[in-house]
Amino acid sequence: MPDLVVTLEINSAAEQALYVGSDLAVEMALNGVRGLTGATGDTGPQGATGDTGPQGATGATGATGPAGAGVTSGVVEIDFGATPSNEASATVTGQTGILTTSTVDAQIMARSSTNNTITDHEFGALALRFSVSEPVADTGFTIKAFCTIGFATGKFNVNWRWS
Repeated sequence: MPDLVVTLEINSAAEQALYVGSDLAVEMALNGVRGLTGATGDTGPQGATGDTGPQGATGATGATGPAGAGVTSGVVEIDFGATPSNEASATVTGQTGILTTSTVDAQIMARSSTNNTITDHEFGALALRFSVSEPVADTGFTIKAFCTIGFATGKFNVNWRWS
């Protein structure tokens, strides 16, 4: 195999210091002087998504909110009397804290009263409709019952609540 002979033409002491003993000198001798850097190629495809990181610490607990409005409830008997009637009422008093803007609800509870059975109350849940008066502040309200199917007699337990 023939010996490879490389000849470099060095024009200055600075070039000599640059090329002596460097791999660049051998590369230049074999491949010639490097040309200018070419244009950057297109961006490659998106890589795979990495694993999800650990969950962060739980934040501080917020301040306690204001107390909610309480609900006051009870039971009142509405008495249609011994003679069949289609209207009766009962007044609920002693309601300290009730406002004229409070919301009041009334409904039948299927629980026997002094003269009506649980079954009578279940039928009453279908036949009776209630209307509640505007509350009187710090006093109470009146519940009116209307029988929409025929007539009613006796006492019916009516649950009420306000907030």
